[in-house]
Amino acid sequence: MKLAWHPFIFDVPPTWEVIRHRNNPDEGQLHLADRHGEQMQIFWKRMKEAPAIAARLAELAGGGPRRRIVEHHGWQVSFGPPTFAARYDDTILLTLVFPLVATAPVRAILESYRPNHGPERHWAAFGLDCVLPAEFHPTEVKAMPALQVMHFENSRNESVTIHRYGMLALILGADDLATFFARTKGPRTQLRRTGTFRQAGKYPGVELSYRSRSGKLWGRGREGHVWIWQCDEFQRLYCLDQCGEPIRDLVEKVHCQ
Repeated sequence: MKLAWHPFIFDVPPTWEVIRHRNNPDEGQLHLADRHGEQMQIFWKRMKEAPAIAARLAELAGGGPRRRIVEHHGWQVSFGPPTFAARYDDTILLTLVFPLVATAPVRAILESYRPNHGPERHWAAFGLDCVLPAEFHPTEVKAMPALQVMHFENSRNESVTIHRYGMLALILGADDLATFFARTKGPRTQLRRTGTFRQAGKYPGVELSYRSRSGKLWGRGREGHVWIWQCDEFQRLYCLDQCGEPIRDLVEKVHCQ
């Protein structure tokens, strides 16, 4: 399973789920766990100059002959468990902690690392997976058992919001896709069906456009575009809501997990 955030991308076991997070792009963290407990902690911090990584790891690991620091695939590592690893890339210090994981899986995860930068950024967590222009940053994240949401904004107050609903039959009930979105969006939004599509060439969905009301006036509201589709094989419903200048091929940049 892909785990992608700013500033990193890793491949991690599909049973690992994000249980804690902090969204600051300059200093943040993600913690992952499975039914056996916490498996991986990721910390990142923007630095003005390169830090003394080996000294920091030695302090974290507690020293001693069996806690020597070695280099592996660009990382400075103190193998355990617990295992501590760190690297400095493009002003960002990345520190990983594996409380329970054996050496072989740790090596595979470290080797899967690639930086997440450039004109587009990959975001994958909480079962959501998308690629967006680099100007968009996450401003809201929700991870509930039957609903996951990631909301992104740029400096022009344009936004992209991705919803993933579980338990498809219970969520939809007797509604079709357009009626479901209208019900969740509420009476302050005017909706218009603009077409149908198949996400990734196979998942049926509908396209909608909308205008939200500002106070009592519709003319001052925001305009947006929505793609909503269902994945029967996963029993999930996806909703992609974009407000602002259209992003080319946006719906194809969201992947079902």
